Amino acid sequence: MNDRVRCFLGIKEHYYDQISENEVNLSIDYLIDMDVLYQIPQTVGLDAVTHKEYLFTQIGMRYCQATELINALVTSDRFIEYTEEQRGKILQKLESDINGQSFEDVIFYQIAKDFEHLVNEEVCGDIEAKTGYKIVNKAVIYLGENGESNDGVLYINAEDFLKQSKEILQTLLNNPDIKEFIGFEG
Repeated sequence: MNDRVRCFLGIKEHYYDQISENEVNLSIDYLIDMDVLYQIPQTVGLDAVTHKEYLFTQIGMRYCQATELINALVTSDRFIEYTEEQRGKILQKLESDINGQSFEDVIFYQIAKDFEHLVNEEVCGDIEAKTGYKIVNKAVIYLGENGESNDGVLYINAEDFLKQSKEILQTLLNNPDIKEFIGFEG
């Protein structure tokens, strides 16, 4: 299957087992400079050296790769072994997951690239002056683990938020120390 995927993606040979860690890091830096990758801000409690998360900013590129993977699956000998109904359900689930993940990535990237507004004291002061409310918490709902950035911005796992949205929102609005409520480590 790996060979079929490489063929569909136009990759002639696999070199991933021959690349040094330094070459990988240089490639990542290059992709970040080209705005192809976005490094998700580090949260407290996660090892900054070993735990780095990246988001492809060019969602269309990733979407095309995912659809090519589906094409490789559909044309594989193993896929034909399933009934037509099973194949339809598998394809529907894959397409739904790919579309959902792509949509989540677009939303997260739009929020994350504007992250500077959450820590910009001037912007926060303007918001407080216009609304008359004091900002007591700053939070981003995203797909990673619960955590907190060095600047005090909370990162709340989207699934946790959806399961306890009423309680989390109430705590965010009324209690500056939401970290204990959500169970943050660090």
